[in-house]
Amino acid sequence: MRIYAVADIHGKPDRIRQIRRHISATRPHVLIMAGDISGLTSPCRMLRQINALPVPVLYVRGNSDRRKFERFVKQFRNITSIHATRMLMHAIPITGVGGTIPVPFRSKISFAETSLLRRVEPLIGENTVLVVHPPPRGVLDAVLGRFHVGSINLRHFIESVQPRLVICGHIHECAGIGAIGKTRVVNCSMSRNHNGALIDIIPQKELKIALI
Repeated sequence: MRIYAVADIHGKPDRIRQIRRHISATRPHVLIMAGDISGLTSPCRMLRQINALPVPVLYVRGNSDRRKFERFVKQFRNITSIHATRMLMHAIPITGVGGTIPVPFRSKISFAETSLLRRVEPLIGENTVLVVHPPPRGVLDAVLGRFHVGSINLRHFIESVQPRLVICGHIHECAGIGAIGKTRVVNCSMSRNHNGALIDIIPQKELKIALI
């Protein structure tokens, strides 16, 4: 299965155009959006454009996606929340946790990390793709190249359950590929220099990951 993963679109039309262009060029099976999809205005126009993309779209909310965002999304059949649920795509299990930690700045939403991570733990196995908004502490989470602001509880959770892949965003300047034990971590934040990540998952083979 081929995943095209993006985060931190922030409702910017040029990023939607880039996503459409890369889908056309790379032909993924699914588009995964790891939060911060919407901007400050009503997301309906942007959601219509995302809904029209020629692949299924799975998402979790980030700190810029207000609660009403989910109400808007329900109008669009091609866009599905994976928050605290498990889906199979081409026999690959995918689970999501929406929200973000409330540091280094106050966010509009935050997840009660301990209880929510405990809730999704039974959904995760060694082949699972886990989609979150913030990165785990110490991996692709440095602000100004110095301050690590990722989630400590998420880091411990990954060390414990070891999903195959974690897709995240939130820290725009840290798009990249990392690892925690056997788990590969991909920060797919969109920015001036990056347009997400392309991930090929083939049974019994190493993940093939490339930033775009």
